[in-house]
Amino acid sequence: MNHLIRVAAVLAVPLLACSVEISRDGSADTDLIAAAGDEYLEFVAARDPYLKFRRGEKVESFPDWTLEAAEADSAFARDLLDRLAGVDEEAIDHEDWISLRLLRWNLGMLVEAPKHYWADFNITPYAAGGFSLNILHQVLGAAPVGTDEERAHYLHLLYEYAQGIGQLADKVAGQKERSIYLPKAQVPAVVGMFEGYRGRLQELFVPAADRVGDGADDFLAQVSETVETGIDAQFGRLVAELGDDYLEAAPEQVGLSTVPGGRELYVHRVRMHTTTDLTPEEIHQLGLDQVARIEAELAELREEIGFEAKSEETAMKEFLDQVRADPRFIAASPEEVEERYMGYIEKIEPHVGDYFDVLPEAPYGVRRLDPTSEATMTFGVYQLPTAANPRGEYRYNGSDLENRSLFSAQGLIYHELIPGHHFQLALANEREDLPRFRRETIGYGAFTEGWAEYAANLAKEMGLYEDPYDLYGRLVMEMFISCRLVLDTGMNHFGWDLERAREYMSARVVYSDVEVATELLRYSADIHGQALAYRIGNLEILRLRRKAEEALGDRFDIKAFHAAVIGSGAMPMVVLEEHIDWWIGELG
Repeated sequence: MNHLIRVAAVLAVPLLACSVEISRDGSADTDLIAAAGDEYLEFVAARDPYLKFRRGEKVESFPDWTLEAAEADSAFARDLLDRLAGVDEEAIDHEDWISLRLLRWNLGMLVEAPKHYWADFNITPYAAGGFSLNILHQVLGAAPVGTDEERAHYLHLLYEYAQGIGQLADKVAGQKERSIYLPKAQVPAVVGMFEGYRGRLQELFVPAADRVGDGADDFLAQVSETVETGIDAQFGRLVAELGDDYLEAAPEQVGLSTVPGGRELYVHRVRMHTTTDLTPEEIHQLGLDQVARIEAELAELREEIGFEAKSEETAMKEFLDQVRADPRFIAASPEEVEERYMGYIEKIEPHVGDYFDVLPEAPYGVRRLDPTSEATMTFGVYQLPTAANPRGEYRYNGSDLENRSLFSAQGLIYHELIPGHHFQLALANEREDLPRFRRETIGYGAFTEGWAEYAANLAKEMGLYEDPYDLYGRLVMEMFISCRLVLDTGMNHFGWDLERAREYMSARVVYSDVEVATELLRYSADIHGQALAYRIGNLEILRLRRKAEEALGDRFDIKAFHAAVIGSGAMPMVVLEEHIDWWIGELG
């Protein structure tokens, strides 16, 4: 629900992949699409260390965050789109049609990226910490350093890391020249995150003695020197760029509407994250409508529970305040958090076979986040199985547990593991008959997050929210992601300030003031538009299920529908609707 998926993403680094010669001999459209998919995959693999890390392959380079790299990527995308322009969609089978649509969508997003370069921020907690630097730390932490060749490569990666931090500093300097600043409320968290990394450089980058073996003194000395003169120095540059002058110039108002070029970037982000043609205005109104509907359902549940409020206007907040303080929903330790999550998983496992025919082979579980990331990430992140760790995991936030209510934990873990993210993502990753680019370059947040929310709601059909408190906890999750439609658009498009957003959110969700503050900065100053994906995708999948039920009547089969939705991997919502229409037609 409120959680990010750590997956492969296109990261801008210099164009390294060699262009594949694509032949159009004979009826070559299928071959053209396959070759284009392979070329796109290698393009992504050259830019995304996490993809190679998941594969168990050697990571050759780290991301490049320069405008020149973004422009090179855009040129690659335009060229490949031109070569795909002549495909006859009537002459290819359905899976090839999906591949073609996905390539065109992904490449189209890359083409547009450079014009939004300066308005976009790479240094925020989720964009830099959650998605980028922590991935690089994982890669370095698992890199072999036992031979001279491996040690030389490790030093090369440290150089690449330092160069990347320098590029972030350069971009901040360039944004300052263009009067582009993070909002004032976000600056301390960003500085604190980078200072936190800077304080752990030896731990992050100097391999332990038992990892390098004997005779590594010279190597370890080189590592220490590279860390001190390269990585530490570049972190120092970056923190200096974010110093007192930056804070003084940073605006009080949050949201992209305050940033030069920000409104155009937000429209782009809305389309990228929802994978629909909905406008910010339409999404805002949809959010208001959803919030009103859920408020009515929650009022009925409070009456069923027997809760007596001081007034009807404050009833929701009073009930949530009571829940926040209820010791039943507070874990005493990270171990208890894990025990509760896995208890809910054991509860749903016997029912899965009634709704799904094909399940992923990869095991699943929960594990705590890196403590360095916990201060700037509200909740957690799902991580796909990798060669180094073949288990799909929900990495939860195990800090400040007295302020982290587990009231909605049941629905959350169904969203994160089964039948949510783990089912959809791990299953797609294991489908060897799908083109590799569709298995490995996972994206489309509205699909992945929308499916996870749909999956959490399946537990209602299974009867697993057994008492009113269980169901209330699930509806609070739905309220949360519906509020996001209002708040993300409100702050980035309609100019809401943090106080107005805080009042709106605090009255409707179970989370603490600290969690609310972190969330609002995520929407307004970090990964703009990403929070829209959850509810928009969920509502689209529900709409398509109703469409299929009405069209098929008695022939509708829930297992077959679920296989149709997730069986071909993730895709934009606009493509999913055409895919489901095709599926209905095949059964008709």
